[in-house]
Amino acid sequence: MSGSIPDVFTLLTHLQILDLSSNQLSGTIPTSLNNLTSLGKLDLSVNQLSGSIPDVLTLLTHLQILDLSSNQLSGSLPASLSHLTALETLDLSGNELQGTIPPFFTFLNQLQTLDLSTNQLSGIIPAGLGNVGCT
Repeated sequence: MSGSIPDVFTLLTHLQILDLSSNQLSGTIPTSLNNLTSLGKLDLSVNQLSGSIPDVLTLLTHLQILDLSSNQLSGSLPASLSHLTALETLDLSGNELQGTIPPFFTFLNQLQTLDLSTNQLSGIIPAGLGNVGCT
């Protein structure tokens, strides 16, 4: 599959897993994905997606796995990701993300895997990040 992410997927409102990894998808992540409110896993890794991580992904409150790795995403880590409180795995590695690692990751109590490698992030690792996933 190549080109942009088709809008047809956004009509599947009861979809629980959307895996479009390892294709030749390009363009930005469509804001219309916010219609997929039952989604537990969104995998758009290993594509050629660009632009920033859209804030509308935070409407996917059931999301447990978000993998946007190995794309060309840029900008900073949006604070809106802190609303994804069900997240267990967040992989944003292999992009062009910049800025600092925000402290909101410490509030994602279900988070077990966080991969921010191979980006252009700088600064200190927020205090308390080592407690993520601990009960």
